[in-house]
Amino acid sequence: SVLLGIVIGSLVIARRLDGLRNPVGALAVLEILVCATTLLAGFILAAIVPGRGELFILVATFLILLVPNALLGATVPLAGKIHTRDLARLGRGIGDVYSANVLGGVVGSAINGFVLIPLLGSQGTLLALALVSLAVGVALARAAGGIRRTVLAAGIVPAVGLAVFMLAQPGILMDGAFRTLMPHHRVLFNKE
Repeated sequence: SVLLGIVIGSLVIARRLDGLRNPVGALAVLEILVCATTLLAGFILAAIVPGRGELFILVATFLILLVPNALLGATVPLAGKIHTRDLARLGRGIGDVYSANVLGGVVGSAINGFVLIPLLGSQGTLLALALVSLAVGVALARAAGGIRRTVLAAGIVPAVGLAVFMLAQPGILMDGAFRTLMPHHRVLFNKE
C-alpha cells in the first residue's frame, strides 16, 4: 500500500506539474490533506476492523492507507518542481530533493522507532507526525498565498478535530486492534 500509493501519487501529480499556477500552494494543500487522511485512516481502521476476518482486514488496511500514501507520493515530485526552476539545474535540483527525501526517510525511521514510539506510543507518534504535516502545510500556505481560505479550512478543520478527539481518547486506535485480536476479552490495561 505504501509503495503503490507513492507510485500513484507521483504519476498523478507528474501529469499536472506544468499546469500548476501555484506549486507551493498545491504542496501546502497536499501536506494538510496528508494530516487529515492519516488521522482519518486510523479512525476508519479502528472502527471497521474489530471482529472481521484476516482477509477483510488486509484488504481494508491496504485500500484505506493507499490515500494518505498517494498524497505523500505526490509531494516529492512537487517539491522537485518547486526547487528546480532553472532547466540548467534540473538534474542537480531533482537529485537534491530526492536525496533529502531518502535522508529524511532514514533519519525519520530511526527517530520514530527508537525515540517517538517508545516515548509517545503508536497513537501519540501518529498524532505528532500528522500535526507536523499540518504545521508544514499551514506554513507553506502562508508562504504561497493565493489559496482560498475555504480550501485550507476543508483540510485543517477535520485534521484539528480528529487530533483533539485523539488527545481526548488515548488508546482509541489500539482498542480497535485489541477488539479484533481478542474479541471475547476485555482489555483492562494497555501500555505500549
